[in-house]
Amino acid sequence: MRLKSGWFNKDKPRSIAELGDVMGFNLWSIAVNRVKHMEGQGFKVNLPAQTLAVIGEYLFFLMQKIDRYVYSRLPQEQRNAFIQSLAKKLINTMVENQFDAHGAGDYATPFIVRMNEALGAYARFDDARDESEASYPSLVYLGDSIENLVKDLNQGWVKEQVIEIEGLGAVESLMRVLPRIVESAENVDNNQDSVE
Repeated sequence: MRLKSGWFNKDKPRSIAELGDVMGFNLWSIAVNRVKHMEGQGFKVNLPAQTLAVIGEYLFFLMQKIDRYVYSRLPQEQRNAFIQSLAKKLINTMVENQFDAHGAGDYATPFIVRMNEALGAYARFDDARDESEASYPSLVYLGDSIENLVKDLNQGWVKEQVIEIEGLGAVESLMRVLPRIVESAENVDNNQDSVE
C-alpha cells in the first residue's frame, strides 16, 4: 500500500488544509486496504453499500486516533483546521464513491451523522498507553460496528478479525505517516492554516 507523507517539492510551504487533505487520502487508502485484507482472509464484504460502510467505520476509528495524536502537538486553531480539512476530504471522497456506486443521492448527510455518532462513542474510551497502538475498547467498538454491517454475509469471527488483526494493522499503517504529516503541520505558518 502506498501512503503519502512527503512532497515532490519539499521547499514549498504547505497549509494545514493541504496536510488534512493528504491525511484524508492516506486514511482512505488504509481503510480500503483493510477491507481488501479482510476479503483476502475469506470474509465477505462485497456489496458496494457494505464495502463503503465498512470503509467508513475504519475512517472513523482512525480519525479519533489522529485527533488524540494531534491534541498535544498542535495549537487548538491548527488542530481544528487540520481535523476539519481531514473530515471534508473524507466526506467528499465518500460522496464521490457512493455516487459512482449508486448514482445521485444525498450521501453526505448519513455519513456525517454516522461520523459524529462514532466519534462520540470513541471519545468515551481511554486511549492506549502507547500512542502507536489502539485501545482495546476502541478496537471492540470498531469490531462490533463492522460485524453489524457484514454479519449477514459471514459465519462469525468478523469481530475477532477486526480486533486482533485489521484494527491493529490500520493503526500500524497510520503511524507510518501520521508523525511526518503532523511534523509538517507544526511548521506551518499560522497565516496559511485556514480551511476554505
